[in-house]
Amino acid sequence: MTNEFSGGCLCGAIRFKATSPANPHTCSCDICQKHTGAQSAAWIEFSASNVQWIGKVANPQPTVPHRPQAEPFAHGGVVPLGP
Repeated sequence: MTNEFSGGCLCGAIRFKATSPANPHTCSCDICQKHTGAQSAAWIEFSASNVQWIGKVANPQPTVPHRPQAEPFAHGGVVPLGP
């Protein structure tokens, strides 16, 4: 059975559709706590071949886990994505 997911950034410039999550997990490191403002962050990683970018930004750059981002909400940089 294939699951389909969709989501994007808060302003809507980045949108995606993805199938079959490869690695759902949580993280409670200091960087994830600062990035989300919560005690832990929940993530679902997808294989690049299972992601289709459908928003105004056609090819956003991927996030590198556990690396602080200088411009977390700039569309030229890295953005956290959600449903």
